[in-house]
Amino acid sequence: MFGTNVLRKYEDNFGGQTVQVHEVFRTIQGEGPLSGVPSVFVRLTGCNFRCWFCDTHWNDEEDPYYVVGQLVQDIRDCGKTPLVVITGGEPCRQNLAPLVANLRAYGYKIQVETAGSIWQDCLVDTTIVVSPKAGKVAKEFLEERDNVYWKYVLEAGNIDEDGLPLKNPQRGKGRVARPPFYLGKDKIYVQPCDEQDESENKANLFAVRNSCLEHGYRASVQLHKLIDVE
Repeated sequence: MFGTNVLRKYEDNFGGQTVQVHEVFRTIQGEGPLSGVPSVFVRLTGCNFRCWFCDTHWNDEEDPYYVVGQLVQDIRDCGKTPLVVITGGEPCRQNLAPLVANLRAYGYKIQVETAGSIWQDCLVDTTIVVSPKAGKVAKEFLEERDNVYWKYVLEAGNIDEDGLPLKNPQRGKGRVARPPFYLGKDKIYVQPCDEQDESENKANLFAVRNSCLEHGYRASVQLHKLIDVE
């Protein structure tokens, strides 16, 4: 959408018994701590941020609402995988509790990818990847938890002395939120911004390399793009 999406607020549709979904597909997780794991991606519709570099496409008006039971059946129909990744958009802008409970009942490992602005208690037993898009995140993401990882998108020329983005992707002013001080460097991932330009992407990849070597972060290179899966 490249920063042109409609801003969407939190929705609690029938207590989370229905959620608006853009797509469900089987793939290989390409980013973060579970990179390389066969997965089913559940991409929920809508976001409460408008990042200039966003390369995710969704249709706020036309995407269907799924009853959670039917959505879980569609996930199971994708084939046996150990992991379900709930992403977006911003997945936490919809009530995830019934979906998470249903997936857990079938034994799935669950990863939620979020910008961190909205906390939900059902996240406590999932793998959480916080990819901040503003100067602050909800305080619950800053509490000491073993299941929380942080991920940043780097672009050359926009990197602060700590190896993380200098400006946030909303208005280009102010830094995005930083991880809590106690979080180990092995739980902080950096990946190159995909700017749809070969030379710029190469510079961004080198920026990731340099940030990892200097600060000890973990490199995330969007494996799914390299091996050509969705």
